[in-house]
Amino acid sequence: MSAFATQTPTETDDRLTPVQKRTLAAAWAGFSLDSYATIIYSLVLTSVMVAFQLSPAAAGLISTVTLVASAVGGVFFGILSDYWGKRNVMIISILLFAFFSLMSAVAQNYGQLMVSRALVGFGFSGEYTASMMMVTEVWPAHKRTVASALTQSGWAIGFFVGSLVTLLLLPTFGFRSVFLAGAIPALFVLYIRFGLPESKVWEETRKAQRASKRDKTFSFFQLWSPVLLPTTLITMAIATFNQFVYWGINSWLPAFLESPQSKGGAGLGFVHGMSWLMVFNAGSFLGYICFGWIADRIGRKKALLLYLIAMMVFLGIFVGWVRAEWLSYLFAPVVGFFGTGYISAFGAMFAELFPTTARATGQGFVYNFGRGVAGFVPWIQGLLVSRMGYMSAMLIPIGSAVLLLICIFIVRDTQGQPLVRDLDDLKQ
Repeated sequence: MSAFATQTPTETDDRLTPVQKRTLAAAWAGFSLDSYATIIYSLVLTSVMVAFQLSPAAAGLISTVTLVASAVGGVFFGILSDYWGKRNVMIISILLFAFFSLMSAVAQNYGQLMVSRALVGFGFSGEYTASMMMVTEVWPAHKRTVASALTQSGWAIGFFVGSLVTLLLLPTFGFRSVFLAGAIPALFVLYIRFGLPESKVWEETRKAQRASKRDKTFSFFQLWSPVLLPTTLITMAIATFNQFVYWGINSWLPAFLESPQSKGGAGLGFVHGMSWLMVFNAGSFLGYICFGWIADRIGRKKALLLYLIAMMVFLGIFVGWVRAEWLSYLFAPVVGFFGTGYISAFGAMFAELFPTTARATGQGFVYNFGRGVAGFVPWIQGLLVSRMGYMSAMLIPIGSAVLLLICIFIVRDTQGQPLVRDLDDLKQ
């Protein structure tokens, strides 16, 4: 590797600077809103089905369209981040989310709700791409996995707040109030992000690219160059199976909790179902945070193996056999800890695998490619729930976890290594 890819001061300094702390705060807050925006539809799913008289498959199709739209937006915002800067995309993402969340709240029919939710997905698709890459470029290399875990923990907080808001507002004010509530904190997050400086790694790389004769291939085309193609393909597979696991668990979990046992559900009802999800997300928060600590001590791949095997065991037992209410609450934090905490690995992993000149493009493409393919999971699960019950739907995340583990042990291990700047560095 050439001298061009040597570590920057931010990758060797141990103490965190105010800019590094503020970048993490801005990304964390955005992840919380992204989680709220993405998961809130699942939390109000049964109310939406009643309000618009939808079948499970039709209701699941809205989630599918939202995720597919986010896949398209993720590629677009990834490319935009590499050429225009990640800070700008972080601001645009929040603005789009706030506006189309308001549109979701006032939708008058099935078609309007589908379009507004799709545009929420498109707008917020830039959040993971820009925010996570910004953090991984700004924080020191040896703290990159921890930074990724801390940023990802915002997802659990957004899910927790969504469950709490649904519990407080839905029974009295309906599902529209839950959509509306998500738009208000966006103004605060927008305030945090104004004045946030751009990543120096990105600025220096862009300046060097303009001034030199180094490879200037368009960022999206770089993903398919001979030197980067194997990385693109394996990360596409990892992102896809990761999304299959996550959405396979979370798309129909609220409905499973609320549905009576006579229909194959957990029989917790609305209040206990939302309470269970809050306990679940407390476990998720700890799972995200602890993953960074565990990965630093035993290695990222071993930590992923631990988390995913535990998830398959506890999820299978919970959905298949646990029906006592007290036992359900005991399983909630454990399923949350292992069922979502492992996702902390991928922000840092993808950042290290792609060069700075195509980092956001690569991250945005592979992550949202997986999200787009996984967008069909809620619809497929809706069909399975209608025909064979909830247990059959949960076979999707369990089977996908096995395939995800295979891909993880194929991809090269880059934990703690300095970030690569461009294709020329990868060729050397």
